[in-house]
Amino acid sequence: HISKENIKLLEAMIVLAEKQLATGKEELATVFKLKAKLTEKQTMLIHDENMIKANIASLNYLMNADINQHFEIDTNNIVKDYRSLIYVFTKDSIEAKRSDIMQMSNLVNSMKLNQNVISSRAKPIFGMKLEHFAIPNKPDKFSVMGTMTIPFVPWSARGYKSEGKAMNFRIAAVEQEKQQMINMASQMIKMLVIEMNSEYQEIDNYKTKVIPAYQKSMDAYILAYGQNTSNLFMILMAYDDLQMAQMEYLKHLEVLLKVQVDYEKELQIR
Repeated sequence: HISKENIKLLEAMIVLAEKQLATGKEELATVFKLKAKLTEKQTMLIHDENMIKANIASLNYLMNADINQHFEIDTNNIVKDYRSLIYVFTKDSIEAKRSDIMQMSNLVNSMKLNQNVISSRAKPIFGMKLEHFAIPNKPDKFSVMGTMTIPFVPWSARGYKSEGKAMNFRIAAVEQEKQQMINMASQMIKMLVIEMNSEYQEIDNYKTKVIPAYQKSMDAYILAYGQNTSNLFMILMAYDDLQMAQMEYLKHLEVLLKVQVDYEKELQIR
């Protein structure tokens, strides 16, 4: 969009400069310079359009769609406003959003259940057996037998205890790893939020103050040029200033989008 607007502006400036050239109020070199800038912008636009086509083809390939399928990007919804988010995330809130951390919690719970099973093996096991004997022409007989299994072998008891202690160490190690993941995620989220807020301010500055100011400056020079109170050199300087401001805006927008993607990846926002 910006490239197309710049091309239209240069075309208008060339028409105006050629009129001034016909009356002897402008130099031929200046007109050639404008035409060179126009050709440069047209070439850049073709390059950008080809890059867009290549990226669309790549996206279609990744989505297993028709390689020639064309789709439009809703640019109004690209930038998400996360400025209202808090800087500090609790352990529970991060764990609830991160599937990898939840997986670690499930692993700990599973290990604790296994530990309970191991502990139960060291305890006596009680059982009961009931039998019914039906003998013709005689009263029915019932047999009740109770059983109790005691792990009395010394090395067996020591084995259960050692296995239980080993499981404790494994649980502690997984818990520590989980806490490190939470700490790293929390720190990364804080840094990303700070960087996003900075880029939001930069973009707002360029969009509402810097670019409009350069646009007004160039419009004023163009108006003065039409009234023969300015020269084309001043318009070109104002045009270059406006273009640089627009490019800086796009650079900050690119940074914001990349940070936004990293932020959404950390919190697994879809």
